[in-house]
Amino acid sequence: MASKGVPCFKIIILGQFGVGKSSLFRNFIDGSFCPDADPKSSIGLDFFSRLFKVEDDVAVELTLWDTGGMERVSSLTASYYKGAHAGLLCFSLSDKGSLSVLSQFQNEIKMYSKTNTLFLCGTKCDEQVHGSSCVTDEDIEMFVQNFGDEALSGQYKTSNKTGQGVKEMFEDMARVLYLKSKGQQFEKQNTIRVSSAPPGGTRRTRCCMSRQSELDL
Repeated sequence: MASKGVPCFKIIILGQFGVGKSSLFRNFIDGSFCPDADPKSSIGLDFFSRLFKVEDDVAVELTLWDTGGMERVSSLTASYYKGAHAGLLCFSLSDKGSLSVLSQFQNEIKMYSKTNTLFLCGTKCDEQVHGSSCVTDEDIEMFVQNFGDEALSGQYKTSNKTGQGVKEMFEDMARVLYLKSKGQQFEKQNTIRVSSAPPGGTRRTRCCMSRQSELDL
């Protein structure tokens, strides 16, 4: 539930299993690192809310939703997308295939949600090395062109392990969502900004579910 008088925006994390979605969610909560390979990092649908200052006297609340690995056992359903104000499309910079599959999630968010606000996040920038399986800036540029630049409200590169760019990404997303809600123009963020300071949380609500209840959504 949103704080009284504070604008609240629901953001859903989307992407292929193993790209670091649950680790990003954990970083959003308290700045800690929990590898997706750890079975404790993905235990069911989860969401968490934090306040972000967007102007001198204005704060907004971002509520981030994580699939918790449920895409491994079933397709994401309309309930996950319902009421979303934005989608955060995640891919691993060390896995080119994880970028190409994002068009599937773009189609799903169009089908199940009324939002047209999407953000693109390349995770694991600390692991990015040169090689045929790694995502290059040219790959991202081509994807954005095919995707439709007007459909993306921001592009970022982050590291859940080091915290690089994570805090700044969510601060920018809060700013963009606030300005869009007011019908104002905004400048897209396409650069990497570094932060090592862990974010402070405000409230966490967990809705861990059994595999059966996930399928019933």
